[in-house]
Amino acid sequence: MTGRGKKKGKKDVVASDAIQQGESSKAQPTNNVKGWSDPQFNESSLTMGQLQDMIKTLSEKIYDKKYEELKNDMEEEVEWRVTAQCEEIEETVDNLKEELKTIKKERETLKQELTSVKKEGETLKEENRKLRRCVERCEYKLSCIKTKQLKDLKIKIDDIEQKCLERDVQIVGAPELPEDFEGDEEKEMHMIVKLAKDKMNITLKRDNIEKIHRLGKRKAEKTRDLVVRFKNNIIRNQFYNKRKQTATHSDPKLNIYINDHLTEHRRNLFYTARQLAKRKKVFVAWSQQGNILIRQNEGDPPLNIRSHDHLRELSLIDEFQDMTQETGNSDEEIEPDDDDSD
Repeated sequence: MTGRGKKKGKKDVVASDAIQQGESSKAQPTNNVKGWSDPQFNESSLTMGQLQDMIKTLSEKIYDKKYEELKNDMEEEVEWRVTAQCEEIEETVDNLKEELKTIKKERETLKQELTSVKKEGETLKEENRKLRRCVERCEYKLSCIKTKQLKDLKIKIDDIEQKCLERDVQIVGAPELPEDFEGDEEKEMHMIVKLAKDKMNITLKRDNIEKIHRLGKRKAEKTRDLVVRFKNNIIRNQFYNKRKQTATHSDPKLNIYINDHLTEHRRNLFYTARQLAKRKKVFVAWSQQGNILIRQNEGDPPLNIRSHDHLRELSLIDEFQDMTQETGNSDEEIEPDDDDSD
């Protein structure tokens, strides 16, 4: 504002000088005008053309001076405005530089925070992996515990079921009655009493037998097994201990075999043990009072086998191997071994 005030004062001075100069020019002609410096000419002797020339010359001088003044004034104005704009631009640039510095600082801060977040993320990933492995181990242990508990429970249930069969014997090869006498227990009992007397030299009474029945449905090509339940274990064991005397015929098909009446689980397990004996993987296998026993080698103490897992632990069968499915029916006729009463 101060610069503009000064410029306006200068303009006023220039204008005042121009007016004064114009007035003096009208009063006195200058030496630059033709005839003015000649004493023989005076104001009355000026011609119209000379007067026009004087006015023109004076106007040109005033115009030139005014032009120079206006030019200088405009240059000062432009310089002032440019300077002001440059100062504003410099100030804006300084502000932008400060903002850029702030942005850089914020960017560095964000980088550090991002690095910290990444580290925390990696830490969380590692912890998550550890937790997952821990959960997998726990689930595996829990699964093993559940599996073991389930197997133990199955064995306990099987023990209870076998306890219910402890007074039974299962007779293989006993001739069946004609179809007309199907289900006639009296005739079946009479046949067992006669078998005990003729083959086993045992005096067996009708009252010693509690129940008798055939397993499964009648088939023309196969004789069904006969299950006999005695009144007590003493009579049952006397009958069972003489079982070898019923299997002395030279033709195995005419022999009668007396075995323990086993649960389905033990029957399958006994069948597997017998297959191992046939394949010479164990020395001998037999059942005694519902227990499945084996000798791995001649002279070894007998081992009571409770499950197929027990056989796997002894490396006698491969994992998941099931000989009852591999080789066929587990209900085939089983001959007593010479060693099965030891």
